[in-house]
Amino acid sequence: MMTDVMGVQDGNHRDPDTDAGPGSDLEALVAETDHESAPPPPAPRDDPPGTVAAPLGDATVHILPADEWTADAQEDLTAGRFSGWAMDALAGDDFDEVWQAQNDGRGPKIGHINAMFDAWMKATGQTLGKSREQRRSLNRARRR
Repeated sequence: MMTDVMGVQDGNHRDPDTDAGPGSDLEALVAETDHESAPPPPAPRDDPPGTVAAPLGDATVHILPADEWTADAQEDLTAGRFSGWAMDALAGDDFDEVWQAQNDGRGPKIGHINAMFDAWMKATGQTLGKSREQRRSLNRARRR
């Protein structure tokens, strides 16, 4: 019987008497190492009710409900000043940590912004420009 440098005999790659099988200490150590290298789960967010998670490039932003936006945010959106809108309309630190980090720190590309707004409109049933409540208020004012 011939044994190679690794102790393998006659082409058999495992000696059942000496080789560790499933459930061995080595397998447990590998599983523990894999668990330690896994990223921690994200911290829970404290966003207001109605906040919508939407994709922005390869990340996710959280958009506040339209009724929570400032008048400046609405004006920025209407004028196409998306970064100005994002400063007021994104929840938490999403403007600093996600919006500005896009595209190597230059902000997101228009295609990513359009996809974000498409997801927001689908989730809320609203269109860009005016929230449902703002439209109702305008309609009431016109009737007077």
